[in-house]
Amino acid sequence: MQRVQDTPDWFLGLLSWRGEQVPVASFEMLTVERASFSLVSVASASLVVVKGLNDQADLPFYALVSQTPPLLLQVEDEMLFATPEPAARTERAKVRFENDIVSIPDLDYIEASFRNVLIK
Repeated sequence: MQRVQDTPDWFLGLLSWRGEQVPVASFEMLTVERASFSLVSVASASLVVVKGLNDQADLPFYALVSQTPPLLLQVEDEMLFATPEPAARTERAKVRFENDIVSIPDLDYIEASFRNVLIK
């Protein structure tokens, strides 16, 4: 991964992936101002590559650091329950799924954050 100078701490750099330069972010650092980036174990960290939703010419893909490997689940509305926890600026909502509080990310906000750094 190539670090880019004069970028916010949450912007970890550019990753060469399938012929594309994919920007990489720490969701944790983007979510919480002044959060520190700490991986429990570098060996267990994964990058989740996401296909851009908006204006794909500018941002066809981006990646987010994940502490655990992603797991594909089919989730129905009735499996999610409201929580009193407020959503952060990077989240559409926080919900309870089984025994965990999970974040539903705001991909529009995340993509706009990448664009603010990449397109000057």
